[in-house]
Formats: sequence, structure tokens, C-alpha cells
Amino acid sequence: MKKPLLKMIFTIRHQLKSSLFSYRLMYYTAMGLAACLLLTGFAKQPEAPLYKVSDKSYKTLNHAVFETIGSQVFFIGEQHDNPHHHANQLEFIREMHEGAEEPLAIGLEMFQTGYQEQLDQWVAGNLSLEEFVKIYDENWGLAWILYRDIFLYAREHQIALIGLNVPRKVVRKVAQKGFGSLTPADLKELPQGITCEVTPKYENFIKRALGWHGKEDDSFKNFCEAQVLWDAAMAINLLKFHDQNPETKLVVLAGDGHSWKPGIPQQISLRRDLPMAVFLPETEKLHRRNVSQADTDFLWLLTF
Repeated sequence: MKKPLLKMIFTIRHQLKSSLFSYRLMYYTAMGLAACLLLTGFAKQPEAPLYKVSDKSYKTLNHAVFETIGSQVFFIGEQHDNPHHHANQLEFIREMHEGAEEPLAIGLEMFQTGYQEQLDQWVAGNLSLEEFVKIYDENWGLAWILYRDIFLYAREHQIALIGLNVPRKVVRKVAQKGFGSLTPADLKELPQGITCEVTPKYENFIKRALGWHGKEDDSFKNFCEAQVLWDAAMAINLLKFHDQNPETKLVVLAGDGHSWKPGIPQQISLRRDLPMAVFLPETEKLHRRNVSQADTDFLWLLTF
């Protein structure tokens, strides 16, 4: 296929994704406002956008960062296709970059560890926008525009981007057939020595976090194993980066199911005593009326 035709297909595809982004922006704004009314009533909303779970107080982003600055890892959870969550993530990254004295890096569920060289090349300015978007598309299925400003900010300010994910085919295989189905070749694509232990407590977390309504049969067990494997792998990859860069603070961008304290943070705690802070978006499943410190440290409120 000739280059002009390839370029035209590439352009059309991203125009379609941009249109979908606009629809999602309007959809999540409307749904967020509706959910806000349902969850909190019609009372005037607090001006501060963050809800501190420990004392049920409201904080500005500046105050929340100040209170958690002693942490080494910051989880900023997202619902992948919600533009507001990515705007919050960028706001947090900007606040950390402008206020912290230590180096900053961004950990990404969106990129596999095998693409670290390309991430480094992007930050260094050695890849064009078009080249990097193609690499992004190889890793992640959602519209580039959702994450665009975060990647552009990281490049502009030379903030390291760290791929945390593992090949999806391995996670998919576990979800379908269980951890025991992995071959030696499959295991080579995962961090060395990784295990997959699903506890009843974790199963209850999955039911709550992901809204599991199916039967508790082998398919549910396999699904839980896949999630634990995913969380454990990203935790190990994160710790590897930390061991090599102990002074660098790491902001992790990952789905809210992974960022919830029983997800990646728990897998880190099983392996290391590392100070962490968790920020999750308020949703219909996790909100001011049912949240606890076992879930998150802060909720990013449904105010747009």
C-alpha cells in the first residue's frame, strides 16, 4: 500500500477517534453531573475537588499534594475513556512537577515494558508525533486524544515515561484458562518469579470494583487470577524502576480497578514497605457514602 494512502487512512482513523472523544466528553459530563446529584443530593458542592477519606474533609489539589508529598508512589486512577479523569491526571502531574524537588516519572498501564526504548525516544524528542501515535496505537486501544496532553507535557518537561504493562495475550490466556495454563514461553514474558494467589478477600474486591454479576465458577476464578497477575506484574515492574531510581517519585496512571488499594498498591505492599498515596475518581461504585481508607486516600469528586 502506497504511503499517501496509508497516511490518509491514518488521518481518517484519528479523526473518527477525535469525534468519539467529543461524544465521550459530553456523555461523561452529563453522567457525572447526574451521578453527583444522586450520590450527594442537591446541596451546593464544595469548592475543593478532593475528598480526604481519613477525616472526611475537602482539599484543594495543592493541599492534597502537600499532605502526601512524603509518598514515593502516587496512583491516579482512571476510567480509561473518561476525558475528565485524564484532565485530573494532567493537573496532578503538573502540580507535582512544579512543586516537588525530586525527579518525577510517570508509570503507564497503557504501555508494555517492551516499548521502553520508544517511550525514552519520545521524551528525548527523537520521534515525531505521527511516529509516536502509531506506537501508542500498538499498545492501547483508546483514542490518542484522551492521553495526548499528558504525553505532550511529559515530552515538553522531560519527564520520564515508564511502561508497566505485560503482553495482553498472556493476561487474556489466564482469564480464559487460568494461571496454570501458562507455558514456560508465556512465563518468560512476565516478571521473573511472579505468582498468582487469589484470596477470598480479593474475590470480594473484584465483585465490588468491577461489578461482577456472573457465577462464581472457573470463569470467575480465572478472571480473578488474570487481575492478580496483571496487578502483580505491574507492581514488580514499578519496583524495578524504583530500585534503579530510588530518588524519583512515580505517578502511576492506571485503571481504577488496578489503582484501588487492593490492586497494584497491595501487590507492592506484599513485596516492599514503600510509602504510597492513592487518588481515585468518584464513581457510582465508589463514592463519599461508601468509601473507606481500605479503598483509597482521596476521591476526585464528581464536579466538572
